[in-house]
Amino acid sequence: MNIHLAPRRWQGAVSVPPSKSLAHRHIALAALSPQGGVVELDEISRDVAATIRAVTALGANIHKDRNRIHIGAARTVKTAVIDADESATTLRFFLAIAPALAQTAVFTGSARLGQRLGEAGLRTLAEAGVAVEGTGLPLTARGPLRLRKITVDASKTAQFASGFLLAALAMPGEVAVEIKRPVSRPYIAMTAEMIRRAGGAIQTVPGGYIVGDAPLQKIEAKIEGDWSQAAYFYGANALGSSVRVQNIQPDSLQGDRAVGEYIETLRTGGAIDLTDHPDLFPPLAVVASRFGGKFYGIERLRKKESDRIRATADLLGALGIDCDYTDGIFTVRPGRLQGGTVDARGDHRIAFSAAMASTAADGAVVIRGAEAVDKSWPGFFDAVRRLGGKPCTI
Repeated sequence: MNIHLAPRRWQGAVSVPPSKSLAHRHIALAALSPQGGVVELDEISRDVAATIRAVTALGANIHKDRNRIHIGAARTVKTAVIDADESATTLRFFLAIAPALAQTAVFTGSARLGQRLGEAGLRTLAEAGVAVEGTGLPLTARGPLRLRKITVDASKTAQFASGFLLAALAMPGEVAVEIKRPVSRPYIAMTAEMIRRAGGAIQTVPGGYIVGDAPLQKIEAKIEGDWSQAAYFYGANALGSSVRVQNIQPDSLQGDRAVGEYIETLRTGGAIDLTDHPDLFPPLAVVASRFGGKFYGIERLRKKESDRIRATADLLGALGIDCDYTDGIFTVRPGRLQGGTVDARGDHRIAFSAAMASTAADGAVVIRGAEAVDKSWPGFFDAVRRLGGKPCTI
């Protein structure tokens, strides 16, 4: 699907989808609680649907009542087949969790996701007694998972670290989880805090956590709005729009609430380290088209839904903005956004950022492969229409 967007400022109020990061964790915690839980979601993205399928494969009974998802406790199963689709969070969380509950777990998903497994996480699984068969998808993991003390290399992704913290809840006795060279640290901290709020026994220690075997309470959660989605409207506002995001929490556990601070950094000419907030790179790079900017800590974005560094550079170049990535620093030189055609490269965050850029462009922006937004927000272009945008399918 290709979408044509005439240059038009956005105005009004918008509600963004529920936070994926919170939803993934609440669903997993509900399945790991003996009492299960209820998770309220105003919208279910493809990624979150993958996590719902994962807990179902592990024996959790699922009942949907309008926007409330009732999740029963997972149980020991002989074989679990988990289709992660394109969700790296689902894949990495459940590569750790599933072997704690299933004798055999088979993982499937998209070809691109199979390239994003992460060797460090697979090595950690092997060290925990799990036999892993395959280097891509499909992949088979044969348990049982045995955790007492484990070291997780989180230098490329924090998701395995969160996955092993969750898996530790299914282990008898205490589990020490050492986390080395972590990136996206707010998301590891989010997992730990959510375990704590759910009644889990978790202690922060130098270099990691100790997880006890206290049973979790029943999980009851209404998922707040996603700050990583709100970032596109904060970015549009920096480019001249006037949008109020209605359903986000300023004191959220979500790390991407830092977007406003980063936009102010761009206004004042500072460089931005995105080691802990990688999803903010594309929208901030578009904002930098107005002010200029330098970004570092982004090399691991090569292995997202796209090569997100290259895709962002191509987005800016297609719209007349000069940029380059040299010696680990992505530099954007200020200019005037022009009309042009942007290939989303199958990456939802590139599609969102191109739409955001259209609000300040001199001419129309065409997004090729705009259906990429369905991964995290199927109703995105409907929201744009309500804000006065004119997306048209061509």
